[in-house]
Amino acid sequence: MARVLIVYQSKHGQTEKIAKCIRDRMTEQGHAVELMNASHKLPVAFSNYDGVIVGAPVYMRSYPNDIYKWVLFHSDNLNKKPSAFFSVCMAVMQKDERTQKDLVMIAENFFHKTGWYPKRRKAFAGAVMFSRYNWFVKVIMKWIASRAGEKLDAHRDYEFTKWADVVRFSDDFARGLSARKDLGQDHVTR
Repeated sequence: MARVLIVYQSKHGQTEKIAKCIRDRMTEQGHAVELMNASHKLPVAFSNYDGVIVGAPVYMRSYPNDIYKWVLFHSDNLNKKPSAFFSVCMAVMQKDERTQKDLVMIAENFFHKTGWYPKRRKAFAGAVMFSRYNWFVKVIMKWIASRAGEKLDAHRDYEFTKWADVVRFSDDFARGLSARKDLGQDHVTR
């Protein structure tokens, strides 16, 4: 059994939903998982955890400020533990090369600025929650969806997250932690 901390920040709720899915999946497998919203700025005792997963949405070409500050403050500890990062962004659905390069650059800038370099990284498509958006965000989200070939009705909400991918990400991270524990490396820094 591994002890895992999942830290996230969510703008409209989908990143939190994905973090909870990962928590639930790992808990079902017998791991002890704690979920923490980076906005709450709670102290963290990294010695209590075998691994850490961080999740954040891409919003206006960057990640939210609280997750940035949290990772920057804890980057030394994150680099000493098995860690993973997931981002949530509707642009994941756009398959053109320029958009995909842009998403990689957003993540790489984040890692460079914070000094954290997780080995496992994954971007998930999120949701379009028109019921939670103001007029400006609705226009942007319709535009992003149309670039991905989706025609959306602004009077309903849509979910594009591929939950099988979330489960696979969770399982891969858990397997990596179990392998480290089996090798007796659960407290060894990399």
